[in-house]
Amino acid sequence: MTDREDDLDRRLRRHYAALPGSAPSAVVDDARVRIAAGGRRRSVWPIRLVAAVASLVVGAIAMVGALPDVAPRPPSPSSVASPAETPSAVASASSIAPATGLVTGVVAQVVQPFSIVPDRDVEAGQRVYVVEGPTEHEGSPSYLIQHWGDLEQGLRPDSDFGWIDADKASSSLRPVTVRCPAGVSNLAAIAALQPFERFVCVGREEIVLGPVTTREHHVGTSSPLRLSGDGSVDFLTAVPYVVASAVSPLDRDSWYEVTGHYDDPGCPGEADLVARARCRQQFVVTAAAPRKAPPMFLDGTWRRIAESPLSGRTGSASAWSGSEVLIWGGDAFDGATSQYEPDGAAYDPAADRWRRLPAAPLSGRVAAFGAWTGSRLLVWGGYERKGDVETPTLDGALFDPVSGRWEPIPAAPLDPSPASTSATWAGSELVVFSAGLKSGAAFDVATRRWRTIEPPPLDAGGTNVPGLVWTGTELFVLAAPVDDVDTSMAWAAAWNPATDRWRPLPEPGFRSMQSGPLVWTGEEMVVLYDANRAFDPVSEVWRTLDNACGAAAGRVWTGRYTIEYGTAYEPATETCRNLPLEPERPGGGYREFGVDVWTGTEFIRWSGGNGLDGASRANDGVAFKPAAEPQP
Repeated sequence: MTDREDDLDRRLRRHYAALPGSAPSAVVDDARVRIAAGGRRRSVWPIRLVAAVASLVVGAIAMVGALPDVAPRPPSPSSVASPAETPSAVASASSIAPATGLVTGVVAQVVQPFSIVPDRDVEAGQRVYVVEGPTEHEGSPSYLIQHWGDLEQGLRPDSDFGWIDADKASSSLRPVTVRCPAGVSNLAAIAALQPFERFVCVGREEIVLGPVTTREHHVGTSSPLRLSGDGSVDFLTAVPYVVASAVSPLDRDSWYEVTGHYDDPGCPGEADLVARARCRQQFVVTAAAPRKAPPMFLDGTWRRIAESPLSGRTGSASAWSGSEVLIWGGDAFDGATSQYEPDGAAYDPAADRWRRLPAAPLSGRVAAFGAWTGSRLLVWGGYERKGDVETPTLDGALFDPVSGRWEPIPAAPLDPSPASTSATWAGSELVVFSAGLKSGAAFDVATRRWRTIEPPPLDAGGTNVPGLVWTGTELFVLAAPVDDVDTSMAWAAAWNPATDRWRPLPEPGFRSMQSGPLVWTGEEMVVLYDANRAFDPVSEVWRTLDNACGAAAGRVWTGRYTIEYGTAYEPATETCRNLPLEPERPGGGYREFGVDVWTGTEFIRWSGGNGLDGASRANDGVAFKPAAEPQP
């Protein structure tokens, strides 16, 4: 177990940093990371998303300004008065002299800040679009403008629209020529532009984009369909779209090459000015052809699994028995309160069928350790809840899936009040440590007895929870500082259960606590996150891993890849790849802190939070089967 809030947030940040997108600028990648760091686990929309994207507007402007100049496009038919416009509006607009260069269809730079709607400030240096004007509004010459986002409130996919009087516009806005990406064939480059800049750059010219995929992206109450070229369906790297009437809807689990345009000729039929502006700024797909996923994706297929008899939850103990995924405990949050459950179930992937487990002799808990002993499911530790107090536990139980019986495990002889604990299965024993490695113990399943472990010969200092991995003969332990304030370096040691002796290992050469759990590949101990190191116990040499893409080791090891949060990393070749997009969840969102298990042929994912505030955990699940690939 770990200090769960800190560790889970760290893993989530690393996941979003890991996505190897095709964005044309580090500005977009950095903004995506900061959005994730801003609090996917809590409210990101309208509060914490703000700080996450604070520099995107200025950065995107700078990026666009560095793109090649293109000749200004002639006004499209929808830029002039259409039959849908009322005669009075057209007459009024024509009778008012515009401020210098400020007319309908112009993109303008903000030189003086102003507000368009309550709590929507437009900052100097940002860009706006003149939807209409100058025209009469509430008795005075005014402009209707569109603003994509502001530094204080964050970016909004649907933009803000509001009026500014002509005098204020004259002193606050300066028309600018939009500089467009060369060839406008890169989806990520188009996505980095503001919505109104996209149709200015593309207009009604047919362009080809691909391979792309489509998903809904849930932000607040807005869930537009978006095209994405890197599998990260967000409003920083993907663009809203609609399909033309002659085109079939795009399958959300497939990849396509699409042809389309902006500035739909049908949009002038919209009488409402704001609806017309939004209509013109969506990409219209006029043709689509199936394509393979980009090389950055691991080839394979997802399938939905049968619905579980358990309530959806996070923080469950789990293990693969060789024929079933065994799950027990977890937090079945109902949208308002946490429910630490004492029940479990088994899933048979061959039959796609679930069965409930008998009642266990354990209190309901979250973040318990789970392992398969060779004949039994072992559940140990975790946190139980009494009122509003969360308390660590030191007891556990063994479950025999053949007899259907549970057997209690006595409490481990650790410090009486550990702040947190860590555990691993070491071949024939459960090995556990208290925080700071101040005490340790091993439980022998054959004898049903605990024995104490001598503390390691190195001072663990302020280490909170160490990383543990069993090599088959030794237990590797990696300890790192709790936070960046601690200037001490990480250290590693190996414990031999046969001799109950420790041996120090060479220093890893880093000090970040963002090291995460460890993986034993059969030849090396791998630690990713910020560390990105691998240790060869034969040569006793650490090496730096390149292109590790921030992947989190230890969640699942397939024998070739570490897999977690949609990323597959191959340490042997130092290759990072994305998994194909998962089938969508009921209610949207993604899966965080649910059950992830490798069966030997499939990666099973069940339940978990969906990243949306106030949402209960769905009890759905999916399975990913990698395509057969030649071994390296």
